[in-house]
Amino acid sequence: MNTELERSESAIIIEGQTIFNDLIPRIREEVKHQIGNPPELDSQILLLTYRVAHFWCMDAILRLVQEAAPNQDAIDWGYTLKALSLSVRRFDVDLLVRVAVKSQDVRSVVDLIKMWIAADEYQREIKRRLASFRFSEPFLRYLRRTSGVTELADLFNVTANQIKAWIRRFPKKQITYADSQLLRALKLDSYDVTSRNARSAYIRNKAEELHEIRQDALLVIHNLYHEFQIVLAPEIDRTRVNSALPFGDPVWEFDGETLQISSNPIIARHPFTNPLWEEKLRTHLLNQIDKMNKVLPLIDGSMEIAPLKVYDHNRTQGRRKEKEYQNKRSYDELNDQECNSDDEGDAFPLSKLEFKHLMDSGFTDQIDPVDLINAQEEFDQRLQNQTQKVNPPRKRAQVCEAIRSIVFYDRSAKDAAQLNNVSEKTVSKYRTELGF
Repeated sequence: MNTELERSESAIIIEGQTIFNDLIPRIREEVKHQIGNPPELDSQILLLTYRVAHFWCMDAILRLVQEAAPNQDAIDWGYTLKALSLSVRRFDVDLLVRVAVKSQDVRSVVDLIKMWIAADEYQREIKRRLASFRFSEPFLRYLRRTSGVTELADLFNVTANQIKAWIRRFPKKQITYADSQLLRALKLDSYDVTSRNARSAYIRNKAEELHEIRQDALLVIHNLYHEFQIVLAPEIDRTRVNSALPFGDPVWEFDGETLQISSNPIIARHPFTNPLWEEKLRTHLLNQIDKMNKVLPLIDGSMEIAPLKVYDHNRTQGRRKEKEYQNKRSYDELNDQECNSDDEGDAFPLSKLEFKHLMDSGFTDQIDPVDLINAQEEFDQRLQNQTQKVNPPRKRAQVCEAIRSIVFYDRSAKDAAQLNNVSEKTVSKYRTELGF
């Protein structure tokens, strides 16, 4: 007997699927005409409208099958709402057939199909917008599986490609060491993301540095994402069905921080016998809206600037590290360290001008004599320009000579001023202006 019932139920389901699979495309054309053009909707309006339509479907299904539902205490609401939401998102025709069989309300089932198709159309537009942006789609996959090595590698791959394309737009722009490190850190396949497993010995030796760059890049992306969420997401504290808003237009509207949802026909035809069901659904809707708001920076294209933010951060960090490294040891510290006696052989081997030139050129092993001569000539020209207003000319020459004795012979401002019979204050002023 049970076997016959199972076969009978299976046959009804199969027949129902055939009927609905033939009916849905025809209804879809009608619904698409009614809902207008989803691509023209603002991203926030699109998400909220989809969420309300999705909520309508879940609400309608529960209203239509409530008489056949188990006892209230036997319902696992967390599991039930999650499974139902997934079925609506997938447009589960099998579920639609079962609802039709249990409810025996053809008119309400047709209305449910219309709402379901509307939700499906809005969902398709959301997916289309996500796919239209290079960064948004891989970032969403990464968010859904933050522990997935493949998703992380895809995200870094897109980030690196966009940074590289941006750099190439400027033919004369030279890629710095920091740029190379950033691209090397990000442009890794799924097996090399940890860098310790990388096939390249050079990358393995740079494992910690590359790992730090990747962590910084992720931090920049997440911070930017969080900022956009705060700016873009609407504040919604509660929802209610407004009978003054008929099914159709508008689907919803705001009253302060309350989302007012228009009343669809199934709400009026099949009221909940247990008010708790309605409360559970409203809470679920608010949670889903909060989750959908996280997608908002992705479907409106805001996050497409993330790779550029990563690049800017890396360049800034590179400049800071370079500056910190160059300024780590001053000329005076090195000079004091080397000059432990009055013997000329123990003197520090560089003048201040030579040291400054060495610092500015990036710590090359040897100073090119031609470059040093050019640097000396440039210094003399700057000195003449800076002291041009010093009068009389005799005093100007004395000030210039005092500055030269500081730069080339490592004299103090006090000694240089006394030897050239000028004010120590004047000498100190021009030494500071010249950067020595």
